[in-house]
Amino acid sequence: MGRWSYYDTDEERLPAGMQRTGYDADTQTYTYRDAENNTYEGGPGSRYGELTKISSGELTQLTGEDDTSATPLPVANSIGPSWRHETMPLLKFMLLIGLFFTAFLWYILSAAANEPGIPTKCKDASKTYIVQKGDTCWDIAEGRGIDLQKLLDENQGLNCDRLEIGSPVCIPKV
Repeated sequence: MGRWSYYDTDEERLPAGMQRTGYDADTQTYTYRDAENNTYEGGPGSRYGELTKISSGELTQLTGEDDTSATPLPVANSIGPSWRHETMPLLKFMLLIGLFFTAFLWYILSAAANEPGIPTKCKDASKTYIVQKGDTCWDIAEGRGIDLQKLLDENQGLNCDRLEIGSPVCIPKV
């Protein structure tokens, strides 16, 4: 217990006739009432300190007869926002990530499917040759005894500057 803990009571800290009546956890403010039924509110996060008057001390009491003729008070909607409302920024972020990955995969797969210059099947009159390390179009044509132009005509779109190791090249029959 602290040295001055006996000063932490409402009687010691509040003015005469003032008493604490409530606490609002949402706004973190205390509510006080004085001897004349005026209502005051403290600052957020402060148990004692400067008080602000929020209502005057006029109290109306309903009798039993007035109770039945009074119109019903509107009920505050106690249902808070749904989990969808609370997680909407996260869901939007995840949607953007999903769209990015979808576009990325579409780009990669479409680029791989449309490689120009690499025939998948050769004609019946030609043979398939797999490019080895160090091969050039001229070496492939000379090694098979054919003209370079015939090799290029058989493989439409073949880029001789960028032969990839393991890619197929169609060799026409002599």
